[in-house]
Amino acid sequence: MLTFTDTYTYTPRYQELDFWQEDQLLFDIETTGLSAKYNTIYLIGCAYHKGRKITLLQYLAETPAEESEVLGAFLELCKDFQGLLSFNGIRFDERFILDRCQKLQIPTDALPDQHFDIYKACRGMKSILNLPSYRQKAIESFLGIHREDKYSGGELIAVYQSYCNEPDDEALTLLKLHNYEDVAGMVEILPILSYAHLKDMQIRITDLSLSSYTDYQGIQNQELTFTASTSFRLPAPLRLHTDDYYIILEDDSIKGTISLYHEKMYHFLPDVKSYVYLPEEDMVIPKELASHIAKEKKQKATPATCYIAKVDTYLMVPDALECSDDIYFFARAYKDKKSFIPYKKSYVDETFIARYISCLLN
Repeated sequence: MLTFTDTYTYTPRYQELDFWQEDQLLFDIETTGLSAKYNTIYLIGCAYHKGRKITLLQYLAETPAEESEVLGAFLELCKDFQGLLSFNGIRFDERFILDRCQKLQIPTDALPDQHFDIYKACRGMKSILNLPSYRQKAIESFLGIHREDKYSGGELIAVYQSYCNEPDDEALTLLKLHNYEDVAGMVEILPILSYAHLKDMQIRITDLSLSSYTDYQGIQNQELTFTASTSFRLPAPLRLHTDDYYIILEDDSIKGTISLYHEKMYHFLPDVKSYVYLPEEDMVIPKELASHIAKEKKQKATPATCYIAKVDTYLMVPDALECSDDIYFFARAYKDKKSFIPYKKSYVDETFIARYISCLLN
């Protein structure tokens, strides 16, 4: 077994080390395939830090027969830590280590019970990040991080097999570099975890205005335009957009637009049995007021017809947004998932928009 150690002082680009506790061992494994039943672990890279000083260790099996030595060295190191930190390690790396240790009859008592998985955390932020992929290299790309290694783990299996048959420095460099950059890269992508705290971000609107524009169909529309400052800086710009809003978060600021809609919408009343629907007028009235109306001109109200219709200017509101009790919610149709409120300048102010943005970030 070969052991490689690199100790260096890390200069944070953002707040990387705030997301990595000193009692967490960061690790990544390289295997000869995806099945622990038929394949082996040939390299484990791991790192820990004291302040900004990072120590990165790599244990390499020069032949498959040295796998038990690699596992033993890793587990011995684990004794000094309370938790693990990995990328997709809960589903793959840790499971693979446990299965290989069981096959080789190696005790795993030293493996920490706590395990934080960066990949799992990123998948939990899919609605916010909206990345095309949640692989480590995709997150590195999002954060503007570029690596020297151009190989995937799968591509290096043949390199390792060739190295086992005929060791050479070029193959060794390729094997070490890929794992090294996976481990070191994990440190660099830790700022991605800051997006999980967007819901706690304090937002202060610095400018809010109403503007008009003409869309591609020649229809005149209105939108709210805003800028705001935030309580912490993001490591990379984030764009959130739907038909209802377009928001850009960059550094410690937010800017964007929120669409307004001038059209007919419906406020659906809950107590259907208390109303009668008048088809010709397209409206409901209380039952007690309908006794003088001819039978053929009225119907029992249903959940879909028991509404108050109103042409007004509306603003889409997120489900989590709390509104005043005197504000009625409208929809474009019965059971439409989107909710709207009439736009009122006296109500939709800086405080409201700050809460609005916070809800979109949850």
